[in-house]
Amino acid sequence: MRKSPVSKDVDLRTLAKYTQGFSGADITKICQRACKYAIRENIEKVRFYVFLYPF
Repeated sequence: MRKSPVSKDVDLRTLAKYTQGFSGADITKICQRACKYAIRENIEKVRFYVFLYPF
């Protein structure tokens, strides 16, 4: 996520609650999927709902 443009509506604490118990690899995969989805949908910045898309 360091290099990805993330919207200000992304609450990392809430995202952490959703991913409680996940491994680092799982969280990385979720972030990568969110970024890929944003690219496919031509979204400039990754918004919070994009992170919830894989769920």
